[in-house]
Amino acid sequence: MAANTLTARTAGGNSGVPSQEFNIGKIIGIILADPTFSVSTTNCGTSALFITALAAASLVVGTGRIYPIANLDNPTDNSSDPEKTTSDYGVVRFADDGSIDLTFEFMKGGHELNKNLRKFNERSMGFLLVNEYNQVIGTTDSTGVLKPFTGTVNIFFPKMATGSEVNKYRINLVWDDVTELADDLLFMQCSVDVMKTVKGIVDVTILETAHNATTVTVKLTTAYGAIDMFGISAAYETALETPANWRLYPVAGGADVVPSGIVYTAPTGTDTVGTAVITHASLSASHYLSLDTPTVLAAAGIGGTPNNGYESNTITVAYT
Repeated sequence: MAANTLTARTAGGNSGVPSQEFNIGKIIGIILADPTFSVSTTNCGTSALFITALAAASLVVGTGRIYPIANLDNPTDNSSDPEKTTSDYGVVRFADDGSIDLTFEFMKGGHELNKNLRKFNERSMGFLLVNEYNQVIGTTDSTGVLKPFTGTVNIFFPKMATGSEVNKYRINLVWDDVTELADDLLFMQCSVDVMKTVKGIVDVTILETAHNATTVTVKLTTAYGAIDMFGISAAYETALETPANWRLYPVAGGADVVPSGIVYTAPTGTDTVGTAVITHASLSASHYLSLDTPTVLAAAGIGGTPNNGYESNTITVAYT
């Protein structure tokens, strides 16, 4: 090709009205995800495969995890129109495509959820949209995978309640590139209620009450509400008394210590939280203690779709 020769432009679009049309509709949920997250073309093949992939991603540890936020309402569109200029000869040109800037209120979770979500203000996050028709909306690239939109996610400080208004907890989304929505939109139609099927993680708190060389006694509660995890159901108690659902491993590094037994004692009197005694081989150095990963817990029947997953803190037991 000779110098200064222009390549052909992409062919123009056609204007025939399709037999079906897609409209974004009311956005009722958002799924936060790392910008590198994607759902393969295979898992976009059917609704069942797609939901299974999302449910699994809601439990993994690391950048592959997604964070569903449901019960959105009261949207505010802060978007700007395209900028246009007019030349001295009256020719109108558009300088850009404008911006997409949306703010929603999340109607459940209150201060505790707002506090957790504000941690994402310090991270680079992408986002998928979920509409009233259970369609999960994202963008795509030349490979055809479904990806989150790229942009800025900001969780605002809550607006205080007034005599006529309740507390407001708000999430703001600003697109980096409007073509992701205008030109490269990709959506999956799901056959289930997405936001009731794929849920986020509930934090669990382990509190040590005593230990000796061969045992550690703990209380295990939800971080907010202090609900006794063992007391949620008989199935949860059985699963939490299974050593494989816990991790005990040296602070200095080395192999996990597998407990020989876990015995739960229900609360009595005015107590609302019971205790669990974890028995193990004799230890004389500090060890970390936590529940296993949300994926392992879900496989054991502790959380997972269509319920929340669970993830515990890690404590240090100072065996000496």
